[in-house]
Amino acid sequence: VQSRLARLVETKTIKRFTIELGEADTDDMVHAVMMIEVRGNTASSVQTALKRMPEVTSMHRTCGVWDVVIRLETTSLLEFDSVLNRIRELPGVSNSETCPLLRKVI
Repeated sequence: VQSRLARLVETKTIKRFTIELGEADTDDMVHAVMMIEVRGNTASSVQTALKRMPEVTSMHRTCGVWDVVIRLETTSLLEFDSVLNRIRELPGVSNSETCPLLRKVI
C-alpha cells in the first residue's frame, strides 16, 4: 500500500492528503449562553458593541426580563472571564446572567 501511495504521489495523481473530522464529543473551547438586561433605550449601542466581539457567536433580541441573549465561545477560562467583564462594563448593561454549557446532549 505504501509503495502504491508513493507512486501516486510521485506521478501527482494524488496532490495532497486531508482529514475531515466529525463533531467531537469534547473540545477545548469554553461555551456559554449569556442573558443581558439593558437600561432604557441603549439596546442598539449594546448590540453594536457585542457584534464587534469575536467571542460572541450569536445574538438574539428577546422580551421579558432579558433583552439580549448571546452565545459565547472562548479558548480558555481566563479569556472567558475577561469577556464577561468587558460585556458587564458596557454602557447600558444593567444586569446579566451567564450559563456555561458543560456538554452537548443532542
